[in-house]
Amino acid sequence: MAVTISRVDLEALIGPECAAWLLARFGGLSLYIPKRKGAGQAIEAVVGAVAFEVLQAEFGGMNVSLPGKDKAPTLKAQIIPLIEAGLSHNEIAERLECSWRHVAGVKQDMGLTKPTARKKRQKPR
Repeated sequence: MAVTISRVDLEALIGPECAAWLLARFGGLSLYIPKRKGAGQAIEAVVGAVAFEVLQAEFGGMNVSLPGKDKAPTLKAQIIPLIEAGLSHNEIAERLECSWRHVAGVKQDMGLTKPTARKKRQKPR
């Protein structure tokens, strides 16, 4: 039998710290929680004996589908609040160690600037 658990429910069950450890190691996976005492040392080593006993009592003998790992914010997600805060392209590029052009592209994607019109090339005579 397989069960899906949300991060909120997992934190309520074993606490936020143990849930963070469990998801850092096994996040996004289907994890078998053994029913038998003495089994599951890999999980117990991550969350501790007390939290593992709680998991065994709740989900012993089942596969638990854990939520995915927290991902680091993308560069674009870091740029947007800085643009909204009014920083210049150069200040943002220096702070996030990216190019000025990338910042300008994100700003254009947000619809805050007009795309530059390309001039037609003159035909040679």
